[in-house]
Amino acid sequence: MEKRGRVQREMFGIHTKGQEWVIALAGNPNVGKSTVFNSLTGLRQHT
Repeated sequence: MEKRGRVQREMFGIHTKGQEWVIALAGNPNVGKSTVFNSLTGLRQHT
């Protein structure tokens, strides 16, 4: 079961550093990555 979780984290770009999470949003241009980021964080970031 642990191997499956590790593989999924690697596939989706989710890595942990202690208690801190690092998550990557990746995808084609103009598909809503910034919108998702802004919705999750409550910020108004531009890239």
